Amino acid sequence: MMTRILIAMASTLLSSSPSQQASSNDSLVRALLIDNLRVRLDSTMTLLGAQKPLGSTRIHGAQHHDDHTWTCYRVAIDSGPAVYLRLESDEIGGPDHRIMGFDLGKEPPGDVAAGACSSTRARSIRTDNGLAIGISVHALLAVMGTPKASVSGKYGFAYSRSVTPAVGVPYDIDATVEVETESGRVTRLRAWYSETT
Repeated sequence: MMTRILIAMASTLLSSSPSQQASSNDSLVRALLIDNLRVRLDSTMTLLGAQKPLGSTRIHGAQHHDDHTWTCYRVAIDSGPAVYLRLESDEIGGPDHRIMGFDLGKEPPGDVAAGACSSTRARSIRTDNGLAIGISVHALLAVMGTPKASVSGKYGFAYSRSVTPAVGVPYDIDATVEVETESGRVTRLRAWYSETT
């Protein structure tokens, strides 16, 4: 259910006019940094491959056509409270499932039982543009710019553009970041990034 709501919100954010599609400073989340591990979204890192550095966990298959395949970890952070990390893929079939997005929060995602998350440890977890659980809303907006949606401590950012490289095939980038806050601090980050030709 939560996945469908997020997809609907992302679709709404991405359906804005081209001149409104990028945040004011075009900041994107393309990767999640877990200590020295770089989990690049929509690249070669898979749910199965992420288990080598993070530890073995169950791969949960999609239950409905618009659901994601996912894994979940409870990550004990050396310098603070534990966080829950769900890695997500929209690929159907096959054992690997390329990682397209993540959900990182102080609590497990609403549709995930804490017992479904395997335990691991890290010194830190942050996005490639510096977002992390616990940063201030001010710091969030300094990185991401003006949100496309902002309601009751929830912020939505969307980015969509076509890229024509000097060499290679043109492609489209679509990315969303959904953020929940409480008492002026980030408590949940959800990101999705895709490149299509």
